[in-house]
Amino acid sequence: MDGVLRLGRLFFALSMVFFGVQYFIYVAGLKGPIPGPPWLPGLHPFAVLTGAALIAVGVCVATEKMARLAAALLGIALLLTAVFLHLPGLFAKIHDPGPWTSSFELLALMGGAFVLAWIAASDGLKLEPSDKILSQLATFGRVMFAASLCNTSCTRSSLRR
Repeated sequence: MDGVLRLGRLFFALSMVFFGVQYFIYVAGLKGPIPGPPWLPGLHPFAVLTGAALIAVGVCVATEKMARLAAALLGIALLLTAVFLHLPGLFAKIHDPGPWTSSFELLALMGGAFVLAWIAASDGLKLEPSDKILSQLATFGRVMFAASLCNTSCTRSSLRR
């Protein structure tokens, strides 16, 4: 079982690194503001900072140095992004499956980050969340991951009609 956890942790870390690299590639090819919700100005430094943060999280998780803190912070950031940036768009187009899918993809990644933070070994940092908080976040993450799977199957079945 330990090998499966290690492999899953590595795949998660690699995906975060590649998401971060995508931010850099995306920003390098832009000539104007970054496309996004109209209430969020497209700032290149913010995109570069986000890319760097994702790469840092990936490196922390892969090397298992500060992995617990990095994964917990990533989960919180993804939750805040889903709630404040995706939720308004979801309500604006409630019958459009696109916003539902992108919102629940973020929640699935958030769930994975919270579970990863819970199973990661502690580094003994003062900033690390307690085991009790991480246990509750991991439970929330598992529920949201399952909800995202249900949403994906519901969205696909509604598209077939």
